[in-house]
Amino acid sequence: MDCFGFELGGRGSQDNFWIYKRLDQYDRRWFPFCVRWHFEYNRSHRYSLLLAAEGWDHPYGHKKYETLFALGIAAMLLIVAFNLGKAGVVRIINPIVPHVDFICFAVMVITLIINIAVMIYEYRRGKQLQSDILVADSMHTRADISTSFSVIVALVFVKLGIPIVDPVITLVIAGFIAHSAFVIIRQESAILCDAVAITDTKKIEAVVLGIKGVKSCHKIRTRGRLDDVHLDLHIHIDADMTMRDSHLLNHTIQKEIMSVFPQIVDVLVHMEPDSR
Repeated sequence: MDCFGFELGGRGSQDNFWIYKRLDQYDRRWFPFCVRWHFEYNRSHRYSLLLAAEGWDHPYGHKKYETLFALGIAAMLLIVAFNLGKAGVVRIINPIVPHVDFICFAVMVITLIINIAVMIYEYRRGKQLQSDILVADSMHTRADISTSFSVIVALVFVKLGIPIVDPVITLVIAGFIAHSAFVIIRQESAILCDAVAITDTKKIEAVVLGIKGVKSCHKIRTRGRLDDVHLDLHIHIDADMTMRDSHLLNHTIQKEIMSVFPQIVDVLVHMEPDSR
């Protein structure tokens, strides 16, 4: 089942059982997409919480909602960067010497350790699940780590009697957070604007040309998320091939491509008669 969202554990085998609640038609009017909650249990005793991407109103699925939400995280990061930058400038113009004691250092060190653990786990799971929102949020947490580390450094300089370092480091933190936001925006906007998903199309061409009945292959195009790639291509076939044979060839091409490239979920083949 094609799913998106947060997954805890792994997908189960065919003998899994699940309990789910399907929203009725009334509920769907108030929710942007149909949601099922699956509590899967398999032989490895791992649980999964899946959001099923189904709906007559979204025939290509709902995975781009996650991309959209990642842009929302980027927007929040920009707001944080702006407020930090503003605070840094104000404190340079109107210097304030903060009170620093052992509790301040202890709180910041504990916060730093927790954020590092959360960031590492969230980033790894985001990559494993190919979840844009988890990766984006890990970058948000990475910004928090930089903030915590910079605050610790600033506290040291304040304790040494150099308070001007505090607002300067605040401006550096604001710049780092803004950079993280722009990285997320560049990655996610490329998906929404249908940028190339698979740059090396030679491998796809080699797979297609290895199928009996295909004379040539060209105009290979890909778009979508890394785990939800849509592909269309043109092939030349024998001009005398029957409709039935060309239809079977079309299914063979789709099956072969999707078996070699599991991230491809849809293949559209344009067939043209070979004029040679």
